[in-house]
Amino acid sequence: MKKTLISLLVVLFALVIRAFELPLEKPYDFRKRLEVVHAADRRDPAAKCAADEFAFADGARIALVGKAASAVDVARDFEDYLRVSMDVEAANGTFGIIFRTMQTDRVRIVKNAGWLVARLGVSTLSDLLVVRLLVGGFGVARFGAYAAILSVVSFVFFLRWAVELAIRRFLSVACGRGGPADVARIFSAGCAFSAFACAVLLLGAETGGLYFADTRLVLDADGRSLLAPVFQLGVAALAVETLRMPFEALIIASERMVFFAKVSVASALMGLLSVGAALLVRDGRVEVFMACCLGQAIVLLAFYWGFCRSRLPDLARFVMFRREDLAGIVRFFLKSLPSDLANVLKNDGVGLVLNALAGSRYNATYRMSSRVGTSVYGIVGSFQQAYFPALVKAWSVGDRGAIRSLLLFTLRVSATMSGVFVLPLLVATGPILS
Repeated sequence: MKKTLISLLVVLFALVIRAFELPLEKPYDFRKRLEVVHAADRRDPAAKCAADEFAFADGARIALVGKAASAVDVARDFEDYLRVSMDVEAANGTFGIIFRTMQTDRVRIVKNAGWLVARLGVSTLSDLLVVRLLVGGFGVARFGAYAAILSVVSFVFFLRWAVELAIRRFLSVACGRGGPADVARIFSAGCAFSAFACAVLLLGAETGGLYFADTRLVLDADGRSLLAPVFQLGVAALAVETLRMPFEALIIASERMVFFAKVSVASALMGLLSVGAALLVRDGRVEVFMACCLGQAIVLLAFYWGFCRSRLPDLARFVMFRREDLAGIVRFFLKSLPSDLANVLKNDGVGLVLNALAGSRYNATYRMSSRVGTSVYGIVGSFQQAYFPALVKAWSVGDRGAIRSLLLFTLRVSATMSGVFVLPLLVATGPILS
C-alpha cells in the first residue's frame, strides 16, 4: 500500500512536470526573437514625448568614455535597433546618435582647431585691411578719435565675455552629463542672464560711460563731433552682441565649430562691405561705417538664432529653469571677472591712457599695432576654444584619465602651434605693421 502511494505520487509529479515543461529551445531561436525586435516599421509616427522624456535630436550622443569601452557591443546593438526599427540614422547623420570614445576627441579637437585657425586667418587679414582702409578713408585724426571713443565703449562692455564664458561652461557640462532637457534649461537660464547683463551694461554705458567719454577724452573739435554717433551706435552694436552670447555659447559647447568658423568668415566679409559702403560717401564716413557695424551685429544674431533653432531645436528652446541654474552661472561669472577686467585694462585701458597723455593720434597707432597682438593670441586661443568643451565634458563625467590625456595632448599641440605660427609673426612684426 505504501509503495503504491509513492508510485502514484511520482506519476502525479511527472504529469505536472510534463504539463508545465517548456519546449526545447534551439540555438537560433534567440536570434529569431532579435529579428522580431529589430524589425522595420516599428516606429509610431504619431508618438510624442512625455514630460519626463526627450527625443533624439541632431547632435545627441551616447558617449563611451574611459572604462565604459566594454559597452561598445551593447551600444552598437542599440544603434542597429534605432537604424532598423526606428529609422534613426546614427554616426554623422542629420538626425541620429554619434557614438564616440575619448580617443576620437583628439581628431575632433584638431579638426575644430583647424577650422578656427582658418577663421582667424581670414578675420585677421580682413581686420588689418579694414584698419588700413579706415585710416586712409577717415584720416589719422578722425580714426584716432573713433578708436578712443570705442575704447570707452569696449571698456564698459567687457563683461560680455565673462557672460559668454559662464554660459558656455554650464552648457558644456550639461552636454556631457545631462540630456537635451538639461541643456535647454541651462540655455534658457543663460538667455535670461545675458538679457539682464545687457540691461545693466546699457545703463552703465549711458551714464558713467557717456560721462567719461564726454569729460575725460582728449578730442579736438572734429573728434568731438563724432562722439555722439560713434558712442551710441557702438553701444547698440555691443548690446546686440551681448544678446548673442547664449547662442554662440551653445554652438561652441555643441562643438559646431564649422558653422562658427563659416559665420566668422561671413562677418569678416561683411566688415569689408561696411568699409566699402563708408568709402562710397563723401561726408559722414565714420557714421555710415558705425551704422553698418550695427546692422552687421543684427544679421549675425539672426544667423546664430536661425542655426540654433533649425539644427539644435531640442537644445535651443526656452523652458522654465531652476533658481540654482541661474545662481551657478552668476557665481562662475563673478569668479571670472578679475581676469576679464585685467584683459580689458591691458587692451582698452592702455588706449585711454595714451589718449589722456598724447591725444587721439596715438590711439590710431595703438589700434593698428594691437591687431598683430590679437592675431598672435588668437591662434593659440582658437585651439583653446576647440578643446575647452571636450575637457569640460570629460570632467563632468569624472573621467580623470581622459582629462589627463587631453591636457598632455593639448600642451603638445599648443607648443607646436606657437612655434609654427607665433614666432614668424613676432619676427615679421615690422613688415606687417608697415
